[in-house]
Amino acid sequence: MSAAAIGAGFRDASPPTAKLADEPLPPDAEVDWDRAYALARDRRDAERERLERIESKISPIIAGAIAALGLFVDKASGWPDLLVSALLLAPIAMLLLAFRTTDYQDFPNLDDLVKTYQWYPKTYVRSTVLGAAESIAKNSIIIDRKARDLNRAMAVLFLTVIVILGWRVIEAYDHDRTVRNAAATAISTGSRAASAHASKHTSADTKKRR
Repeated sequence: MSAAAIGAGFRDASPPTAKLADEPLPPDAEVDWDRAYALARDRRDAERERLERIESKISPIIAGAIAALGLFVDKASGWPDLLVSALLLAPIAMLLLAFRTTDYQDFPNLDDLVKTYQWYPKTYVRSTVLGAAESIAKNSIIIDRKARDLNRAMAVLFLTVIVILGWRVIEAYDHDRTVRNAAATAISTGSRAASAHASKHTSADTKKRR
């Protein structure tokens, strides 16, 4: 939504004492720009709270992903495990990208406040409302992008963890099968050796009797 459209919306928001039958207001009518400024300030505060909620979710996810990477690397038994564990670097990079510092526009401009408000208070409040509409619209785009980046990073992180866990399960299964086969081979070899040894003793006893 453009700044002009938002500003027009604020202009249409009549003071509580006005009647709907009085709208639309004539061009030279007095507008309660203080009320419009209050609405803009409430919207700005709501956007700031939304930004804080998003960023408060990103930081623990980054910490958990880095801890998981360290754990998988520590438990790696070879290069294949290290390469699979390195897949976690992709979602970590995406999370850091979403968590990066961004410059947000704010209002009012304090320099203009000092220079203008003393002489043109109503004009200043009106320009502040229009500037607030523009800054809120731009900041909302940045916050929306940050939320989308977080959602994509979480999806990639989830898939990456599934891949790593699947790899570890397959690896553990192969290890157990190798151990079982080795044990079975050792038992079979021992049985054959015992049988051969017993057969040799039986043959020797038979010869002595003869």
